[in-house]
Amino acid sequence: MPGSNSIVLDSFALIGYLENEGFSAKIEKFLKQARQDKIRIYLHAIHLGEVYYITLREQGQDVADLAFTRIKAFPLRYIESIDEKLLRIAARLKAMYPHIFRRFICRCFSHYS
Repeated sequence: MPGSNSIVLDSFALIGYLENEGFSAKIEKFLKQARQDKIRIYLHAIHLGEVYYITLREQGQDVADLAFTRIKAFPLRYIESIDEKLLRIAARLKAMYPHIFRRFICRCFSHYS
């Protein structure tokens, strides 16, 4: 599981990276460090599905398939289990405060060195 030399990405971070958002250089740095075994990057499988769903809805099948293939080639460690209570709490918070979650993720990336 994640430790002090680990980060956890979510669908927002991945989509932003694929779409070359302002913080994508940070993600690229993380990916490079993970390829060199300096850090571990975790992704819950649900976020991979979320990226696929959002990309499919917004850009179509071909782009969604390409995004899925690109992400699967990243040096990520997948988490496939989830505590149901935690899942419900996170979903409730995200539904109640979607803009805060987005700003929080961006701030996390802007302060990570």
